[in-house]
Amino acid sequence: DLEDCPAAFFFHICSTPPQKVPAFAESENCLPEVTQLKEVRANDDFLAALSAVANEHKTVVFTVFVSTGDDEEENFFAEQMYSWMCRARSVMGTQFLAVVDSAASKEQWESSFGISAFYSESWIQDSFSGKGRSEIRDSNYWRWVAMESILRAGYNALYIDTDMIWLGDPRPHLTKLLTQEGDFYGCPDGYDARTGAIQWFKDGPLDMDWVRKEAERNDNESVCCQGLLAPVNAGMVFMR
Repeated sequence: DLEDCPAAFFFHICSTPPQKVPAFAESENCLPEVTQLKEVRANDDFLAALSAVANEHKTVVFTVFVSTGDDEEENFFAEQMYSWMCRARSVMGTQFLAVVDSAASKEQWESSFGISAFYSESWIQDSFSGKGRSEIRDSNYWRWVAMESILRAGYNALYIDTDMIWLGDPRPHLTKLLTQEGDFYGCPDGYDARTGAIQWFKDGPLDMDWVRKEAERNDNESVCCQGLLAPVNAGMVFMR
């Protein structure tokens, strides 16, 4: 019953992208040669961490927190982190995982926030080898590397940004999605609560040169990650 699905995850079930979007993805080189990339897998330490935080439906809720080199952004997040994580801790208990990039960060998350944290130098080196080496300070790339490791280990995964405001445990709602056909559920930026429809911004005229400039301004993100082409906020993603 789609009426029972949380609105934030309607994207995959209730919306179909315009036919022109795949053509843009190809022309803008948004589709990487994924078959040529090395598989990213969890090592033994990661597997132990996943086993500790997964619920009875093998769903892992996780975030990533890494040094990006952007001091202004990192200082802002540091100022807010205690209140954000206390709220997450009160909702999720110990079944919440932060993937971090240093032993010091792992210690802070576990001692200051009471949040389970995973850090492994060997996993980082293995995951960011080859073409991924240049993305070591890209938090967006980190979420997908961690996501792939979790999925390949046989778990479902909900990624959330650290600045998410928690109102309750989302996992009971996610369990309903496990019976649906979709494997990917994204949080739509263009959801209309009145109609249940998704606003595809690409339905109208669009200046691609402007979108390319926006992509460059947003830390050189892929053009196809811009909301004007696909209204999916990667700050909350569920995959099974």
